[in-house]
Amino acid sequence: MISKKRLGQLGDVVLDKAFSEVFDHINELVDSVNQPASEASSNTQGKKGDVRVVDAGQVQKLQIRTKHGWAYLTDSTGADITAKIS
Repeated sequence: MISKKRLGQLGDVVLDKAFSEVFDHINELVDSVNQPASEASSNTQGKKGDVRVVDAGQVQKLQIRTKHGWAYLTDSTGADITAKIS
C-alpha cells in the first residue's frame, strides 16, 4: 500500500499553492492505486480510463473503466486477458 504525501509549508504563497496542487494530484493517484479489486468489486468505483487487476480465483484479469463501467480487456479472439501468479 502506498501512503499519502503531505506538504510542508515553504513560506512562499505561490509555491505553496503550486505544490499543494501537485500533492493533491499525487494523493489522488495514491487513492486510485490503493483500491482493492475483485470480481465482486463495486462497478461504481474508479474513473474512466483507470486500469485494474482483478483477482478471479486462480488467475488475475485486467479491466479498464469505461463510461459504462468496468470491462475486461480481451485479446483478438475475445478471450479475457489473464495472468497466473505463482
